[in-house]
Amino acid sequence: MKKKEMIIILKKFKNVFLSLLLIMCILPVNILAYSDYLLVSGKNIGINIKSDGIMVVGMYSVNGISPGKDANINLGDRIIKINNKKVNNINEMVSMISNASNKDSIKITYVRGNSQGSTNLKLIKSSDGTYKTGLYVKDEISGVGTLTYVDPESKMYGALGHEIIDKNTSLKMEIKDGKIYRSEVTGITKSSNGNPGEKNAIFYTNEVFGNIEKNTQSGIFGNYTDSTAGANWLLYTSTVGNQNANI
Repeated sequence: MKKKEMIIILKKFKNVFLSLLLIMCILPVNILAYSDYLLVSGKNIGINIKSDGIMVVGMYSVNGISPGKDANINLGDRIIKINNKKVNNINEMVSMISNASNKDSIKITYVRGNSQGSTNLKLIKSSDGTYKTGLYVKDEISGVGTLTYVDPESKMYGALGHEIIDKNTSLKMEIKDGKIYRSEVTGITKSSNGNPGEKNAIFYTNEVFGNIEKNTQSGIFGNYTDSTAGANWLLYTSTVGNQNANI
């Protein structure tokens, strides 16, 4: 082999090696494997999720003044600090306001969308002597839904098939954590013209079936910890595909 041909081969080998090295750097080393089949459920579950921050879901006026509007707070803002101290739930928020040395106003740090901001919220003393914020807030949502499937290998589950939103703001609930529970259907409210029907159920907070890690447009997802998935069928993932549906 001539020296010139050898140089060309070495250059090609170098280019291929560098390309492979680049691909190895870009692709993740650990790739999640899916089971060959899923346990299909359909059983009822109770749902409780904790908000990642205290969500502002409404405002009211005190003595003709709206503190929330004056502080430029928006519906859907999530309060994460009071006077520069982290606040996790409504009880902590009430305690911090009650123990604040300055009752004229408090500093609120909030999350709005993907950004963080702060503002001073004026407290209004009502006729009964308590200090009002003019804010309606929420730190959790509870309800019932349907368990869709459980992956027998990873123990991950999917449920609902849609995201959980706050009905006051129509915004997706950003979750800190949550749990699913055993639940029983107690009745059905029939639909009527202009009014959708609903399923009535109860759930048992002492019987936890799993946690909630994600709230997405496709549903809620987490780890299933109950020993029985309550599944009646096996769905082989190789049979899953896009099909036509009629209502």
